[in-house]
Amino acid sequence: MKSPVRIPGQLDEPERKDTVLGAAVHIVSIFSPLWGPLIGWAIFRGTRKFVAAHAWSALAEFILLKAALLAAGLISFGFTIASLVNHYNNQWKDFSWWPILTKLALTWIALLILGAITTVLSVRQALRAYNGHWPASHVRKARKSQKSLAES
Repeated sequence: MKSPVRIPGQLDEPERKDTVLGAAVHIVSIFSPLWGPLIGWAIFRGTRKFVAAHAWSALAEFILLKAALLAAGLISFGFTIASLVNHYNNQWKDFSWWPILTKLALTWIALLILGAITTVLSVRQALRAYNGHWPASHVRKARKSQKSLAES
């Protein structure tokens, strides 16, 4: 594993307590993906930047996941409505339960896979937090501000 990025004055080395709390925020996000990181961010946003950064990162991942699920759900709902309108126009002559059951099974399989992926990503982020790594978005932001300071 790479060593953590240190940018003096911006991304200092976190204390051990901060790394444990940062990892805890990611672990809690497995079981409570909205409230865990949100409460962690609200509590530590002014006092512990490392923990707040990891809480915000976990919250952003949750929002991104929910946006993707919403988009997939809307597309699926649109196809379902179109299919039902088609069956209605044909007086339900070609209606079968098998496409509905297949779609239901594939949806549950996709949700299980997505849940497994998010669990693995949360554990990975927790390990990175525990090892003192800042979230990638904060590293990019710090590098960008450091670059702009060096140019001026």
